[in-house]
Amino acid sequence: MSRKRISAPGNARACVLDTLHEWESGTGYARDLLDVRVTDFRLKPEDRALARELFFGILRHLNFLDAIIGQLRSRGKLK
Repeated sequence: MSRKRISAPGNARACVLDTLHEWESGTGYARDLLDVRVTDFRLKPEDRALARELFFGILRHLNFLDAIIGQLRSRGKLK
């Protein structure tokens, strides 16, 4: 289930990005994927909490984020 692609052990943001890529590929449930990744990244408790908030916050607001990104792209502000 886990892709051992740890680019920055101990980095909550890198952990979230890696987990989002894995979630997007449809290889498992979000909570299970994140649990594996925070262990793989050897995150401290406070970094685990940050990773959970970032990851589930992104998933919770995914439609809104996609809409904003789409608008920026259509205006040529993003490539």
